[in-house]
Amino acid sequence: HSWKMCCAVVCKGAADICSDQGAEPVICDDVGSLKRPGGLGDFLAGTLATLWLHHHRDAKVDPCLVCSAACAVVRLASLRACEVKRRSLCAVDVADFLAGAIEELCPSSKSDRLQSASKT
Repeated sequence: HSWKMCCAVVCKGAADICSDQGAEPVICDDVGSLKRPGGLGDFLAGTLATLWLHHHRDAKVDPCLVCSAACAVVRLASLRACEVKRRSLCAVDVADFLAGAIEELCPSSKSDRLQSASKT
């Protein structure tokens, strides 16, 4: 069972689907940029690792929820980058907006979305 191994699968697409073998899939269909340049998966992997490491001590945090939060962060950062770069958007442009998106969706200064959601 993937929950025991603390792993989940993310299927990227128009809506990102996060699932482990035994859980209901979590869908992230937050608005992102209309242009999805190659390389965003690398940002997703890095964001996912960052969020997972930040929350791995809390055994109640669902890996699918962390995956969904990472998808939402990358979508938001991509949207913000696209608002500035428009059609010239490249994946590297998204990097400038990741920190702001993480702080907006998963604030470090107070109870964040992951911890709140895991207690419901």
